[in-house]
Amino acid sequence: MNNSLGIFSVHTLSIDSDGNYVDSKTGENKNAIAKTYSLMKFGSAADIDFAANEIYQKFMIDFPEFESFFQERRNRNEFIAVTAPGFRNVESASNLLIDKAIKKINVFLSHKNLPTIIVMKLPRLESNKANYATLSSEERHSLPPTTDQILPGQEFFRFPIHFIFGDDIKITGATAKGAKIATEKHNALSFSEIYWVSLDPELTARFPGVEDKINQAQVKNELNQDIEYILEQDAFQPVQRLIRLILNETNRSVLTTFLKTVPDNSLSKLYISAHNNDYPKNDLYKESVVILNNEMKIRNLVNTEGLLL
Repeated sequence: MNNSLGIFSVHTLSIDSDGNYVDSKTGENKNAIAKTYSLMKFGSAADIDFAANEIYQKFMIDFPEFESFFQERRNRNEFIAVTAPGFRNVESASNLLIDKAIKKINVFLSHKNLPTIIVMKLPRLESNKANYATLSSEERHSLPPTTDQILPGQEFFRFPIHFIFGDDIKITGATAKGAKIATEKHNALSFSEIYWVSLDPELTARFPGVEDKINQAQVKNELNQDIEYILEQDAFQPVQRLIRLILNETNRSVLTTFLKTVPDNSLSKLYISAHNNDYPKNDLYKESVVILNNEMKIRNLVNTEGLLL
């Protein structure tokens, strides 16, 4: 009997002595994947699509390993649900990635007359800390409970549910571990994990800051051509990490000039997302939100009170 999908990942990366990202098994250079990951993490729609398609393609290649799992769920009338880490009102790249990948996979499963996977969105009462990527596993566990994702409770798991936790990358595994403990408490029938990238556990153990390093493999904490590239994409959708970069006080001196280069549609999306995530109340970002508000008024995208037209 195949009771879970286990841990599924497209790429498992390490860093060699020259500082290159490499496949942890073959040693193949994976700097291009790290740079794509960085763009994806900051919300590049094109790179999110690329990563989602890689998950989908690998799932189809590896499907003989998973087929019996799906057949058993069909035969037993059981359900499969997947979620990425929770968010407040602005999704992370991981949510967009998992949503896109699973919806492609569901078409594949549907054509095989197998159960499709239910995509769930989890809330947080407060957004995670801005420096989350630099924290160790122990520090992440000590964060305020209001920043935790809220998983479904016993009313959901009274049904026969197999639970999958999905994310763009596996670093310490702390978030997945918390989800596993919570779902097992409610008697989930199984727990699986799905990622685009996993980092070598030995690497993460000796280098806690590796998540921040790969996040910035291409996109740095500055308003440059990479951010312009992301904002100019027709399918642009703001993610929290990008908004924090744009509103960061280190970029405030150039923010007024930079925002003038942003297309109206993208500017409006940034504005809506910033207000939806309470950034006007956050001391780290509120002065930059004022600059964003002013640019919206200059373009007549809001009225004098700042309300959308």
